[in-house]
Amino acid sequence: MAAAVQVYSDAIRKTLEATLCLRSHPSEIIEKQSKPEIELNGYSSRTRPIVLSPIYLCRSEKEKCIIEPSINSTRISFSIKALDEVDKLIGEKFAKYMAVRADYFEILRRKPIPGYDISFLILDSHLEKYSVQGIINFIIDYVENIDKDLSDIKLNINTQARITAACFVGGLANQ
Repeated sequence: MAAAVQVYSDAIRKTLEATLCLRSHPSEIIEKQSKPEIELNGYSSRTRPIVLSPIYLCRSEKEKCIIEPSINSTRISFSIKALDEVDKLIGEKFAKYMAVRADYFEILRRKPIPGYDISFLILDSHLEKYSVQGIINFIIDYVENIDKDLSDIKLNINTQARITAACFVGGLANQ
């Protein structure tokens, strides 16, 4: 299992190293503004020179990543694996927790793109402020630890439910 995570994170790392060569570029839609092209246009035949084709990386059918590069920004979105309803609930709560704290993580988007649980938006200004390897390491660390963190939360919930059920049953037995 750890080897699969390593292959997935290595593929993301290599793709990010190739796509995070951003530069300042004024918008072709909004005059005299430097807006992230990936947020304005999306991918179409009209924007082909400045917005590249999205890159899809899948670890499994439910756990996937899309990297959408453009000339001045790159959007990275992740779908978190959810095997059952508890995993879905934990994933949604975790995504909401991160979205509320998006101001502290400058590269985190408040609202992920449809079909994904969490999205990052990296601008050329972020690369001026932070190192490329630092941003890539942050995202790779997120990818490698999200499964472990969600499993730990689920295990903690199950342990608390087991203790609560034992106390409840013990209380009924004493009556």
